[in-house]
This record gives sequence, C-alpha cells and structure tokens, in this order.
Amino acid sequence: MAKKEKIICPITKMECDSNDEMYFIWWLEDCKNKGFINSYERSMTYSLSDNVTYKEFDGKKFKDKVLLLDHKYTPDFNIYWNESALNIFYSIRDKVYIYIPFIIHENNKFIPNSVVEIKGDLSQRFDKGSLAKARVDIKWLYSDRTVYVDVICIKDLFPLTFTPSRFLKSNGGNSARTINWKIKSIDDYVKIRRDYNQRIEG
Repeated sequence: MAKKEKIICPITKMECDSNDEMYFIWWLEDCKNKGFINSYERSMTYSLSDNVTYKEFDGKKFKDKVLLLDHKYTPDFNIYWNESALNIFYSIRDKVYIYIPFIIHENNKFIPNSVVEIKGDLSQRFDKGSLAKARVDIKWLYSDRTVYVDVICIKDLFPLTFTPSRFLKSNGGNSARTINWKIKSIDDYVKIRRDYNQRIEG
C-alpha cells in the first residue's frame, strides 16, 4: 500500500496526517492570536511497554527471541495554554465547567497544558477502527504516566466553540465554504463563555 501523502498547513507549513489536523491548527492559531494559547507543538512519543524477550535453544546455543513487541503511542498535539483560557477553553479536572472542550488533570494545573488526539468521528463503535486503538492507548498512558489525553472531533469542537476564520474559506482559499452549523467567531464564543461563567459564579 502506498504511503499516504502528508497535507501541508498553508498557515504554519506544519505537516498534517489529515484535513482535520489542519483545521485544528487553524483553530489553535486563532486562539494563539488572541492570547489564549502561548504555544503548541506536535506531541512526543510515549513508550508504554518494552520488548519482552526469551531465550530459545536452537540445538547449538540459546538465542534471544521476542515474545511481545514494545508499544508506543504518539498523540497529535500539545497545547500550552495561557491562564486567561481557564474556564473558557479548558477546565481543571476537579472543577469542570460544562461545554468546555479540554480538561486538564489536577497534577498539571500549575502548568496548563493539554495533550490532544484528533479523531474524525467519535460516534464509531468503541471496539473498531483507529478510535478503539486510541482509547486503549489513552487509558494505558493515563494509568502509566497520569497523562490525560483529550480526544477532539472537529465537527463537535467548532459548533461548540467557534469556527476558525481560515475555515470560512475552502481549503484552497478561493471560495466560501458551506458550513452546516451556526457560525461563531472566537470573540463571540469568549463573550458567551464569560457571561455564562459570571452568571454561575454570582
């Protein structure tokens, strides 16, 4: 099978595995330009298990054989939030506000950062496809390192928060994009969030 060609984000020139990853970068860029994100980057690779080996006698000597292969997991992005994004774009695990897309584990609350996995469709069955594999890796990573990974779906994120300005145009940038949800700008969303937080906090 031919290797899938990478997509190059026109704004950052970052390589993307899918259009959804590129759209997410557009979302991150709007947040960064407004000061809610200090920086973001591709996530590191986590080693979840090492090779398990055994020695097998071949009639002359013992040779090392692999019983279980090592296992690694690489999420998609790390986001380093500005604290002004608290309860607008992220919540701390011990006090989560409804309709906020990112949750930071309490151990990380003094370094507000999110580890993110981008998936195209969260409605697929849990036991099939790349989502099923990612869910196992995410549980494993949390159990092993206490690193929580937010699974983000673009078609849920944009209606919930805001539609990035670059997404309003087609990928090529030559025409308006057909969008099937109510479009909010980042300023619209932030005002809605702040008004809501003010009401519930009294």
